[in-house]
Amino acid sequence: MPDGLPPSDGDSEATADLAVICDSVMVFMVAPFSDLVDDLKSRDGSRGVPPIVCILADGFMNFAAGPTAERVGLPVVHLYTINASSLMAFKYCRSFLERGLASSIDGSSSESSIG
Repeated sequence: MPDGLPPSDGDSEATADLAVICDSVMVFMVAPFSDLVDDLKSRDGSRGVPPIVCILADGFMNFAAGPTAERVGLPVVHLYTINASSLMAFKYCRSFLERGLASSIDGSSSESSIG
């Protein structure tokens, strides 16, 4: 799946900005993922390809899996690949910042710093 970022020669600067990576993936990944699911659905049962019965997606990829699954009529099973404590920290990150219990990378604790 393309991420929309320019090719990297091992330069860490290309992947240094998490917000840029997330925005790019959200823009450039949805259509190819949807095309892949459409292609697989069109092969259901042919040439030994078993039918698709659901989409198993990383819990953070719902922006691509959710709309595609709804469009083709498949359920989505979310698999959160991080441990439970990290998932809870991620879930409550905004609340931590709002309450001043944590600060963002730039040192601010406002909600606007997390988008």
